[in-house]
Amino acid sequence: MTRRQNSTHRFGLLLVPQFPMYVLMLATEALRVANKYSRHIRYSWHIATLDGEPAVASNGMSISPECVFNQLDNIDTLAVIVGYEPQQAYSPRLFQRLHQLNDRGVRIGCVDSGAFLLAKAGLLNHLDVTLHWQAVSMFAEEFPACAVSERLFTVSEKRFTCAGGAAILDLMLTLIARDFGEELALQVAQDFVHDHIRPATGDQRAALDHRWARIDPRLARIIELMENNIESPLTAEELAEQSGMPRRQMERSFKREIGQTTMRYYLQRRLNLARELVLYSRLSFREVSLASGFNSLASFSRAYRHVFGETARQDRAGNRLHGIDAGTVLQLDASHRSSDKSS
Repeated sequence: MTRRQNSTHRFGLLLVPQFPMYVLMLATEALRVANKYSRHIRYSWHIATLDGEPAVASNGMSISPECVFNQLDNIDTLAVIVGYEPQQAYSPRLFQRLHQLNDRGVRIGCVDSGAFLLAKAGLLNHLDVTLHWQAVSMFAEEFPACAVSERLFTVSEKRFTCAGGAAILDLMLTLIARDFGEELALQVAQDFVHDHIRPATGDQRAALDHRWARIDPRLARIIELMENNIESPLTAEELAEQSGMPRRQMERSFKREIGQTTMRYYLQRRLNLARELVLYSRLSFREVSLASGFNSLASFSRAYRHVFGETARQDRAGNRLHGIDAGTVLQLDASHRSSDKSS
C-alpha cells in the first residue's frame, strides 16, 4: 500500500562493525534518487550504531552515526546491516530494543547475515527468510523455525530480508514501489541504469544455473547429487548409477566439461562448505569435518591444508584478525583452480 503523497518515510539503518559498505551506499542512494524524482521529500535516512561511536566497515572505512541505536526513534523502517560475524552483536539489550520497535509497528529487515541477528531475536519465526546462498545451510540448521531459501529477497508487511550483492537494489526498488508506487520505483531503476526490477523469487545462482545448462544434463544431475550429499558423500559408482551414466563415460565427460576428475571436484565442493563453516560459524573443527563428509579429523585436516594452504585453525584465526568479508574468500567451484592433482 502506498503512503500519502506528501508524507516522508523515515528510514533507519543500524550499522554493526564490519558491515559491508556497498549495502549502505546502495540503500541510501536509492532513497536519495527517489527524492530526486519526487515533488516532496519521500525519504529521510538516519544512521545509528550500537554504542553511538563510528562504525568501521569491512573495507576499513568509518561511518559516523546520527545517534546511538537506543535513541533511534520515530522511524518507519529499520534495516540492520551486519558484518561477517553477526553473533558478536548478540545482546539482550539489542533484542529488547528490536522488539520495542516491532511493537510500535516499525518495518524491520536485514541484509544477508543480518538474518542471524533478527532470527536470534525471535523476529523471523515462521517467516520466509533469505540470505546469501553460502550461509543458507548454516542458517537453516541454527533456526529451523524459519523457512529459508535462496531467493533474492523477501518482503512482507513488516519484514524484509535480502541475499545481499546486487539484490540490494532490487529490494530497495521493491520497497519504494510499496511505499510510493511503481512509477517512482521505475524512475529510480532507470536512473541506476537498471533495466528491470528483479522479482523476489529470482535465483541467486542464475549465472551458475546458466553454466550448467550448457553441459550434459547427466553431468548437471551428478553435480546436484554432490550438492545434496555433502555430509554423507556418495561413491563414484553411486554417482554414475544415480545419474544413468556409465562410470568411465562420467569420468571422461567430467574431465572434458568441468576440467577435473569427478571425485576431485566433489572433494573441492565439500571443502568449500567446510571453509565456509570454519570462517563464518562457531562449530568445532570436528563438527565441521563431520558436516563436510570426513570420517576423521585427521583426514579433514590434511585435505584442508592441501587445498587452502593452511590449517583450518590458522584460517579461522586469520579471518577474525583481518575482518575478511563473507563471500570474498570461497572459491565458486574447483574448476577455477590452476592445479588438478587427484585426491
